[in-house]
Amino acid sequence: MLKRIGEGFAPQFSEVKIKDSEYPKPFDIGLEFNAPVHGTWNIVHIGFMVPEAHQIYVCADNCMRGVVMTAAEMNELDRFHSVTLFEKDLLNGSLENETIEGVTDVLNKLEEKPKMVELFTVCLHQFLSCDLDYVYQTLEKRFPDIVFARCFMDPIMQRTSYTPEQKLRKAMLDVIKPLEPRKKIYILGSDVKIRDCFIFYLAERYGFEVKQIHDMKTFEEYMEIGDGAFYLAIYPTGLYGVFDLVSRLERQFMYIPYEADPAKIKSRIIKLNKKLIDIATEYADEDNPKEMRFLLSSCGPSKHKEIEEYADNLEKELEAKVDEVKAVIKDTEISIDYTAYPRPLELAKFLLDNGFNVSSVYLDGISPEDEEAYNYLVENFGDLTLRATIHPEGRVIDRNNENVLAIGQKAAWFNNTHHFVNIIEGDGCMGFKGIMTLLDMMVEACNEEKDLDDIVPRKAVGLCSNCGIV
Repeated sequence: MLKRIGEGFAPQFSEVKIKDSEYPKPFDIGLEFNAPVHGTWNIVHIGFMVPEAHQIYVCADNCMRGVVMTAAEMNELDRFHSVTLFEKDLLNGSLENETIEGVTDVLNKLEEKPKMVELFTVCLHQFLSCDLDYVYQTLEKRFPDIVFARCFMDPIMQRTSYTPEQKLRKAMLDVIKPLEPRKKIYILGSDVKIRDCFIFYLAERYGFEVKQIHDMKTFEEYMEIGDGAFYLAIYPTGLYGVFDLVSRLERQFMYIPYEADPAKIKSRIIKLNKKLIDIATEYADEDNPKEMRFLLSSCGPSKHKEIEEYADNLEKELEAKVDEVKAVIKDTEISIDYTAYPRPLELAKFLLDNGFNVSSVYLDGISPEDEEAYNYLVENFGDLTLRATIHPEGRVIDRNNENVLAIGQKAAWFNNTHHFVNIIEGDGCMGFKGIMTLLDMMVEACNEEKDLDDIVPRKAVGLCSNCGIV
């Protein structure tokens, strides 16, 4: 007998007390439910971060629909192109030629050739073992002035390989060529722009210029990424691409993830400080005695103590902010989801340790970066509830929790609350200042309602489809 999806499921299939859960997969997931929440970025949004780049997708109509709509919502159709595949293209063994000729036709019809093309092949190319090397080599010979990036829209591979998002972030950096290094720091691998934090303070202290992709206006400026002396990866899914880049360029690198543990943040500040001293010394102007004296003195105990005091003062500011925010939020129930913060359990741990009433965390798996926080919560806050976001029961569960303060769109939707922090991927809130900013957002969300039904269906927080342009 047929049953409606979601009916007959017991609650334990989609929620569990953290003390009763298993790491790293607290839920058995089979058939998946996709909640109508679209604030996270997809490959179209991410690819358009490269200034002046054009995207070309080679796929069938059904897959094309979503990416076309995304480009339209972004008002970027002038940088978006498609080649539609039909059944005959798959049966006659001409997928390579159809791809090559289709892309060639698109490019020949453009009045002005793009400087870069992000060419997306799809699952069909994988199924039929398309010779992609031949495809790209042929296109590069036909259009020698165009830089082609090898991109993929093949979600069938993500359970056994990297996700399309991870591969895209790498492809975007594969085009970068080594340049003479300058005293620059590039922050890469993040969809959202990093806010003011200790990275900028230390960079300025040692004379580094800091650049993010969000500041770049031209393709030529984007290609200058190859002149960095130091590269930072910020977001987990960007780590694969950034690490490959620095390996090719043979440059210095550090992974600085979002962290909500004050002790970890202090340790990260001290490590970054030491790293920047070393790099600044390497690139110092030996004919500038003042600069050399400063760098040499920075290695001494007194200068290291300055940085420790800087971190201690920020921690004290955070403690004061916590007290200020608790006075407003009081015992309001708080729910967090993984799309809002890369380490949702670490964020929950911080809030719980400081007396906030965190009742639930929405996630479908637990990352290795969150394992330490997971173990701590199991031991100390075992009644914290973990809830799945892709279990079919999500269609029919009780969503009448309108008094909940949610951090993230999925937590907001599942609780049906209009009091929520509308962010993704940490929103650039790094370090002590970042957590203070997030706490201010929580106060705002507590005091002011947002239009849940209007906001969460919009794609990509921070882009035009999210702010009412379309």
